[in-house]
Formats: sequence, C-alpha cells, structure tokens
Amino acid sequence: MKIKISKKKPLIFWILKWKYSVKWGTLVIAWGNTIYSGENFSDDLYVHEITHLTRQRYSKLRGLIWWWKYLKNPQFRMNEELEAYRNQWKFIKKTVQDRNKRSVLLEHIVASFSGKMYGNIITPYHARRMIQQ
Repeated sequence: MKIKISKKKPLIFWILKWKYSVKWGTLVIAWGNTIYSGENFSDDLYVHEITHLTRQRYSKLRGLIWWWKYLKNPQFRMNEELEAYRNQWKFIKKTVQDRNKRSVLLEHIVASFSGKMYGNIITPYHARRMIQQ
C-alpha cells in the first residue's frame, strides 16, 4: 500500500476544528491511505499516524467509520491513541540513543496524549505509565 502525504486540509479537519479548536499546522491527520499535515513531521510521528492508517485498513470508507467512532466514543479514542503512542514510543526507544532526548520526547507525547486535543481523556500520570507498558 502506497502511503500518501498531503499538505491539503482533509474534510475531517473542519470537524476536528469545531470539536477541539485545533489549528491547521499544529496537528497531523490520518485518513484512508493519506497522512495530512500543514507542516513537516518527525519519523516517530509518522509511525504514530501509520498506526491509525493501519487501523483504518488504508480505506477512506473504513477511515470514515473509524473517525465517526473516534469522535463519538472517548474510550475508543483513548484506545486508538494509546496504541499509536505506544508504537511511537517503541520507535523512539529504538532510534534515539540519547536518554535525555528520549525523556524529552516521552514528556512531549505524554503531554499531547493527555491534552486538550484529545479531550483530556487521560491524566499525564496514566498516559506515561500506559505508553511505557
């Protein structure tokens, strides 16, 4: 499956903007077989987004169903993000040798997972513990 990268705003962005007050250029969106972002993003974030595309089976239709569940069900959203952040953390542990830099990256993904963008679905303490399992 060929993964596409696009700088265009996908339709789902407008729903995310309305629901979570996000801004284009501050997030990356996975839908179907495409990763959408207004900015360049890191390899570890690529791994995170590939997790979402895999769960959507690289299909726009399945992606639409996935997004509907994601937006309607906080438990589904938490589970999906947990899997993606765990994969992102595994990638970081394999590729970043400097433990101080790894620690900074872990705190960054913990803050993201436990923040407003996901509806504050988890505390930072629980996010850190669950990502590292």
